[in-house]
Amino acid sequence: MDASPEYERRLQSFDLVSSDIACGEVFSVIEGSALTEGQSFSLAVKKAAAALSKDECLIAAADNPLGLQFLLGYRDNEGLLPFSTFANDDSKRRIDYAGLCRLKQELTDQGFFVFSYYPFPNRKNCTLLYSESVLPGERELKSKYSWIDERYHVFAFDDYEVIDRIVSNGLFEKFSSSYILLIRKDPKKERSHVIYSKYALSRDEAFALRTVIEEGPGGSRSVIKRPCGERGKEQLSFIRNSYDILSKKTKDFSLSINALSGDGDELFFEHVSGKTFSSELSGLLQKSEKRETALFEALFEYRDMVEGIYKEKEPFRIEEGYSRFFGGNLPDEEAMSVRGLDIDLIFENLIRGEDRKWTVIDYEWTFDFLIPIKYLYYRASLFFTLDRQDSWSESGLLKKLFSFFEISRKEERLFAAMEEHFQKTVAGNEEGLPLSSDGRNYTFSDIITQSLTPERFQIFFGRGGGYSEADSKIIYLRNRGEAFSLDIEIEEDVKTLRLDPGELPVMFCLKKSVFLHGDGTKESVYPKTNGRELQNGLFLMDMDPQLHLIVPNGAVSYHIEFFFDRQKQGMIHGLFKKEDLWNKREGGEIID
Repeated sequence: MDASPEYERRLQSFDLVSSDIACGEVFSVIEGSALTEGQSFSLAVKKAAAALSKDECLIAAADNPLGLQFLLGYRDNEGLLPFSTFANDDSKRRIDYAGLCRLKQELTDQGFFVFSYYPFPNRKNCTLLYSESVLPGERELKSKYSWIDERYHVFAFDDYEVIDRIVSNGLFEKFSSSYILLIRKDPKKERSHVIYSKYALSRDEAFALRTVIEEGPGGSRSVIKRPCGERGKEQLSFIRNSYDILSKKTKDFSLSINALSGDGDELFFEHVSGKTFSSELSGLLQKSEKRETALFEALFEYRDMVEGIYKEKEPFRIEEGYSRFFGGNLPDEEAMSVRGLDIDLIFENLIRGEDRKWTVIDYEWTFDFLIPIKYLYYRASLFFTLDRQDSWSESGLLKKLFSFFEISRKEERLFAAMEEHFQKTVAGNEEGLPLSSDGRNYTFSDIITQSLTPERFQIFFGRGGGYSEADSKIIYLRNRGEAFSLDIEIEEDVKTLRLDPGELPVMFCLKKSVFLHGDGTKESVYPKTNGRELQNGLFLMDMDPQLHLIVPNGAVSYHIEFFFDRQKQGMIHGLFKKEDLWNKREGGEIID
């Protein structure tokens, strides 16, 4: 195989997963999409494999015509119409799961080592690399498909539900959007190979790392963190410092910190097996009897552990480093705060071993300046409830968790603003990150990427100084063919409400709009919108649809019932004239 500088340069243009898969070996790449018409992907792979020497490997990548991206109605960059690959499954440049299995069997029978990878969302935009040894778990992917171009996404069914059912039924391999094969000449030679990679490409370069799991001879596994770029080396130093801080904090507790080693460009961690505390809590919620009691008994154990580690508390005061990550969002001086807080000490990052002892597996964000300890409880509660799609996601679970950890509404707004600034700092962008409680079904990943779904609904509270993402709620509603019904608590200083049913065009049908006063009386109020009213209460709304309401004096809550359905941009784009953006219904002057 050609290993010239030009060849090495050419390799850099291929999928970013290639270098991880090859583990530094000399390798060649075949991409199905690069083959000319009439060429067979399988035949090209077999010919290239036959030319391998013992010290070389081959990486072959192709799209699956029955993959998730096509199943969800995504039109790829070859200009195909949505769902067209279903009728073109004999494409020579693609390969479905059955064809992949046949190809692997033929190569194995010829004496090759063959290992399968499943890049997500696909081989061209890989952020998660799964393999035949590591597959996604339930609820792991359904919040992570925001890569789909909204212009070419056909909303034919409940995407979240379909993705989750595919994974939970063990069908992910069959419906993976792309396949990548690692092929070696000598199957008997024992070498380490990558079985999982995660790329933090949404981060600023200074924080961007990739996490790799390698499997060595005999099945031993190790976890490796590497920078995605030169500046990412600074973050490795930060993690080493985090390990030192947390190790001192936990030395007197029956709590293990996943040990690290390594210098320079890599950090090595022990691969820890066991059940996450998050999974343990989810299992308790599935119990038919006394599930809420069991949940909070487990949470007492978690809280006691955290309080034991962080005994030394003091009133908050701003210290060097705080503003970089949390901006000007300052807690009250009486807020009890701690140093060395691992804000990632959330349920998902605690693994319980067979001895019932916990191990902390991710402690990247441990800070040596004062942070309110309740901020950790806020994050633990929030991340646990983000992607739930069971009955608990609609029964106010997040509010119950906030109540358990004694997080007030004022603190919730503060922590939401802190989290927004933290995520913007890590991502290296200026886009807002709305986070708030609603006891409903919404996903943090979608919020970070500003992903849009047919069920996205955001509520802004106007207090006389304009609207802000930090003072809002995002709700993800599951469309069951029935009218949505929301009750929104109105705080005393709220003057106006703005309701945003997504950011793409929608057909919105208003059934009821009522404010409830403290004395029990009700007042119907018709909102102003930036849509075109087709008939009484039915609006066709273009990009960034909005409803505005003035809150009557003495109102304590707002009740709204409605239907809405996302429309294709091309169906209604251009129907609106500038002077028609706001309907002429009486609704009062918008003052905020």
